[in-house]
Amino acid sequence: MSPFRQRAAVVAAIACIWSLATVSGCGDGSDESVAGPRREVLQSLADVVIVPTYAELAARLETLAIAAVALRQSPTAESLAAAQDMWRTARHPWKQSEAFRFGPSEDLRLRVATKIDWSPISPARIEEQIAGSEELTAAYIDTLGTNRRGFLAIEYLLFDTEGGDVLGQLQGANGARRLAYVAAVAADMAFQADKLVDAWVTDGGNFRLELTAAGEEGTAFKSLKDAVDTVVSTVVQLSATIEENKIGRPFGTKSNGEPRPESVESGRSSNSLADILDNLESIENVYLGKRESQRGLGLEALVAQASPEIDVEIHEAITLAKQAVRNVPPPLATAVVNEREAVQRALSAATSLRLSLSVDLVSALGTTPVFTGDGD
Repeated sequence: MSPFRQRAAVVAAIACIWSLATVSGCGDGSDESVAGPRREVLQSLADVVIVPTYAELAARLETLAIAAVALRQSPTAESLAAAQDMWRTARHPWKQSEAFRFGPSEDLRLRVATKIDWSPISPARIEEQIAGSEELTAAYIDTLGTNRRGFLAIEYLLFDTEGGDVLGQLQGANGARRLAYVAAVAADMAFQADKLVDAWVTDGGNFRLELTAAGEEGTAFKSLKDAVDTVVSTVVQLSATIEENKIGRPFGTKSNGEPRPESVESGRSSNSLADILDNLESIENVYLGKRESQRGLGLEALVAQASPEIDVEIHEAITLAKQAVRNVPPPLATAVVNEREAVQRALSAATSLRLSLSVDLVSALGTTPVFTGDGD
């Protein structure tokens, strides 16, 4: 028996015992009013995956803001490299959060997700701000449109894959304004991440309760099924975005086979493949109910109970997609032109993952697709 099938058998057995203990009956997902499997999975996802990921994001963005201030005070090659490293470090938990991009991150009043990471940015609009006279603070950045802020605005000012003199620009005639802009955007992002954490935690907005008490009167989800549908749909949506936009579009699937290297995500920093791997990690974290060394209950517990075979397929699809993306020689913008076989394999693996999730996962859990966000 393969390791995947051994694991599936164990998970299925645990899920069955667990469901019996919670008065659900093995194979019965109708646990609307009791602490049954689906509610336990939502609780575990909130406590093991979602809130810790956002907390890490907030901590890392705070460190990025500190690095941006240090760069502003002393723009050297060393401080620039430190700020660039912190940009990449902070981006990891953000991209690992996209498989649960629902709730507060998509709240139209908060608009946190689009303030932290919007694509495409407008370099011309950013340059207008740098050439202007407004005091560049986090509060001022919060008045600007999404195409002038967030991760990609900082990327525009701190990276240049074409070999441009980034440090020279930061030390040049308008360097002080460029540095002030980076520091202000970084501070705003840290502020937005703090709002996101506060929206989820129990002593804040407590969206955790909205999710885990789904179906109870006054909660954001009209039923427990509605909450699970939202989680599953967000995972499926991210898999489709990876396939269609993050790999397919640069490869040329939407341009008659003509590569579009300029359309890669975070291409200026050559971080595109890392972004995709973090997105796949995000899907895996929700499916397994894990975050680094912490393990809980994820969608796999429900799937293994309904269909051990589908659980095996999804495990394999996630693993193969991650392997295929790792095998693409970086950067992705070059690979879509010069390493097309490797990119094609990654695209095929991404397609297989999307099909496993959108067909098999949805079928196993009996979910109804509910799409949120902009999918990018």
